Amino acid sequence: MDTKRQLKKQVLKVLEGARAGRIRFSFPVGDRLLTIGRQAFLSVAQAIRKDKITIYEAPYGQNGSSARYMYYNEIQISQIVNSMDESDAVHESLHAYFDLKKIAIPAIEEEAAAYVVSTMYLIMAKIPQKQWNIEPHATAGLLSHLVMAEQKAHPKKTPVVNQDAWDNLLWILKKDPIYDKVKSYTHDG
Repeated sequence: MDTKRQLKKQVLKVLEGARAGRIRFSFPVGDRLLTIGRQAFLSVAQAIRKDKITIYEAPYGQNGSSARYMYYNEIQISQIVNSMDESDAVHESLHAYFDLKKIAIPAIEEEAAAYVVSTMYLIMAKIPQKQWNIEPHATAGLLSHLVMAEQKAHPKKTPVVNQDAWDNLLWILKKDPIYDKVKSYTHDG
């Protein structure tokens, strides 16, 4: 099997898997709450299956990440060999979801949500935090632990992020030169 088909198969396995299926939370954007859950990842998987989103092999992205989402409907990924790479795929798939569904939100909030899904994934995969305890993962991880504690306490409810922890994650991202100048991403489906 060629690399592109293998990567596509691996990304689909991650998006349709149990870990991605357990990611569930809401976060504030302006005066509304956006909810992320299993359906977000399943809709991206469906778009990949229908070739509306393409998987491409690519070199490592920014900050050592193995993946990135390009706003012409492609996920570029170098490899999926472990849960760290899988968490990168989930992160980039959330960007694809916002684009696919034409959900226009500020870039900082979009990145924050993407870091929350990737750190929730890492926590569920039982990857020691010392392996990913750099910013913005460290702050997103604290928020993810709070969300997951809420999920555990109230399994039928979708937890809303802790506002103070959310604001702190937004502040961390705004300080990062990668994100501080970007106001929004393309969300044209």
